[in-house]
Amino acid sequence: MQKRRVYDKIHSVKKTKIIDFIKGFLIGFSLMIPGVCSALVSIILNVYHVLLEVIGNFYRLKIIRKYIYFIIGILIGIICL
Repeated sequence: MQKRRVYDKIHSVKKTKIIDFIKGFLIGFSLMIPGVCSALVSIILNVYHVLLEVIGNFYRLKIIRKYIYFIIGILIGIICL
């Protein structure tokens, strides 16, 4: 029973990281498309507060570690387009 709880917790953490990466990718993708407001996309995806925190405190290593998958998603979204 205990092993199952640990597995579920690890699985949910991986799932959260993948979702953060996809949201970052969509925002990075929307940054490069003319006429699409990335702020509106971030509000729709419910990550506007994360975007403001990353931009406002980008020099802090703690913030970068916390949202690394989101930041990587943004960068890959920009590079892909």
